[in-house]
Amino acid sequence: MRYLLLLTVLFVLHAPTANAQSLQAEYTVTFTIKMDLDGGDVHRESITLKGFLYRKGNRYIYFERPAYLNKYPDGAISVSPNPYHTYSFSLNTDTIQSINYYDFDSLVYRRRVDQLSTLPNRIQNFDPNYYQWVFLTDTKEINGLHCQKATLTLHGIPQWELWFCPDIPMQAGVENIMGVPGLVVDAESIPDHRHYTLDSYDTNGVVQDSLFWPQEFNQPFDKRSDLYRGTVNDRPSRPSKKQELLKQ
Repeated sequence: MRYLLLLTVLFVLHAPTANAQSLQAEYTVTFTIKMDLDGGDVHRESITLKGFLYRKGNRYIYFERPAYLNKYPDGAISVSPNPYHTYSFSLNTDTIQSINYYDFDSLVYRRRVDQLSTLPNRIQNFDPNYYQWVFLTDTKEINGLHCQKATLTLHGIPQWELWFCPDIPMQAGVENIMGVPGLVVDAESIPDHRHYTLDSYDTNGVVQDSLFWPQEFNQPFDKRSDLYRGTVNDRPSRPSKKQELLKQ
């Protein structure tokens, strides 16, 4: 009887996490701006954003708010290595950025791109298994959470390396991540050199429906090709503009 009672207590303690249908999580997002100066000198500036992930049922939304606007209110990093030259780097000044919304009931993906465009909002249908992650056997504890390692490669180019907690079931995560079966705890977006660190999460709070339709979604959406499994690796890889410049 004592053994059965202990099992019952343990199940009750773990049930809110394992069966959570709502979640609020906050992340610190960091990346480094590199500016090439005269004489081969390089100036590096660390940039920080705050990421917010919400889940309610089978709906997920992730967005970021720039913490760097406190330091760069006009959205520009300026460096003057000498009296004759000034180098500038323009930052995104939108107060809400990188909006990614997934609805796993209707299989609709909405995205707000962080760039000037006549149609910055994109909409697509998707297959939940579109991204073919590699789930490794590596595990480690991160701030008391038991985490497993996963990686994603597209067209032979590494995209993500992350640690997730399978004890907190999820279908989507930071940025455009989907198909990772747990809460993303630590992640590296390899092409963007962006690092995502989980600061806090709550599976008991009330998540408002209004969060899933930010005012930016009131603008028109551009319908993009559907994301179906297999198509991600069927198309030949096209080099980015940055890769093309590096080859010159």
